[in-house]
Amino acid sequence: MLSTSRRIFGPALALLMVAGRLLADNAEGELTQSKLADEVAEDTLDPVAALRQPLTDALGNHGVALELSYSADFFTNARGGLNTTSAFQFRGLLDFSLTLETEPLGLWNGGAFFVNFIENHGVDITERYVGDLQAVNNADAPNEARVYEAWYEQLLFDGRLRVKAGKLDVNGDFAAGLYRDEFIHSSPGFSPTIPMITWPDTAWGVALFIEPTEWLYLGAGVYDALGASKRFGLDTALHTPDESFTIFELGLRPRLALFGQSGLPGQYAIGGVYHSGVWPIFLDDLGGRLPARFETGNASVYVTLDQMLFREEGTEDSKQGLGAFFQFAWAPSDRNEITQHYGGGFQYYGPLPTRDDDVCGVGVHHVNLSHKVQALEQRYSETAIEVFYKAQVTEWMSIKPDVQYVVNPGGAGRDALVAGVRLEFGF
Repeated sequence: MLSTSRRIFGPALALLMVAGRLLADNAEGELTQSKLADEVAEDTLDPVAALRQPLTDALGNHGVALELSYSADFFTNARGGLNTTSAFQFRGLLDFSLTLETEPLGLWNGGAFFVNFIENHGVDITERYVGDLQAVNNADAPNEARVYEAWYEQLLFDGRLRVKAGKLDVNGDFAAGLYRDEFIHSSPGFSPTIPMITWPDTAWGVALFIEPTEWLYLGAGVYDALGASKRFGLDTALHTPDESFTIFELGLRPRLALFGQSGLPGQYAIGGVYHSGVWPIFLDDLGGRLPARFETGNASVYVTLDQMLFREEGTEDSKQGLGAFFQFAWAPSDRNEITQHYGGGFQYYGPLPTRDDDVCGVGVHHVNLSHKVQALEQRYSETAIEVFYKAQVTEWMSIKPDVQYVVNPGGAGRDALVAGVRLEFGF
């Protein structure tokens, strides 16, 4: 009886809400008969979207944005790696964020406050089953609830200067790309040679971005290198030892003419980082007879290239089409296990007719280990190959099958075949 009532009254309630919203639009001269029919049909089929949209619109008019999402990963190590016994594992991630824009709230122009809460749970498939260095699942992290980010951002000079300060994820602003955001493997996010302050640990810092033109930008940031997600951060930011993480990035955002199409967006960046902490040095300790050796400071340089190669007709202002990416990064071999990273691949938005919100991609990532690690431990390199297809089932739900093949996990392990699916829900 209860399920029958829901089937009857759920679409009816959605229909009334949509009709009321559209009738209000009609009073302002914006309603057409076709618009009413289209929106009623769409929202009746998706009552969650119908219930969510009026709240989103009302909050948005006052500069408030709420986002709630949950991802559920089901992965297994089907072959090789460390272990295939009971290797079917689950990883969940709950993400809630709040954004407050100052101008719609009647305050000053160009300001925004942001806070992000995250809780994750499940099993780390890399650590227990695959044993790879690059991490096949970018959601893997110690299980805990945390305030992940809390910052304030101010735009100045018509948006050409941006200042951001607070508890930050560095990868949210640096080494990011246009056409590698849907991969599940970790390396598309940022090169593993970079001692980046990012998932799962964030830290207090300040970042400055200058964009004198639409096609040129410069960013720099300084952060507390001892920050950790399970602490709010003041205990490390204001006390010794004073370890810092500094990063800069110079980038171009051209619009190129390729294969008979013009205005194809790209982003090309070069960056460098310095970590002032103390790092262990790789050396032959003669079976423990020599003391460990440490040096101060660590660095890395990186290059990222993202470029749209083909745009579908009639989608000039969207990502609809084929994009490619390339990554390279280097770090000194005496204090870093991974010294070189090469990555590349393709990502296509809307690969099938009538499936404009679907995304598919293929990527390859190769890392070379330090020559000292190679000499001491006979571990040399690792390569990961990933293929995925994300199907947007509804406006608020997607399913993403994913297959990865890892050659030499950890630098010398048995080749591993990892397969799974990620379910994503956004409200």
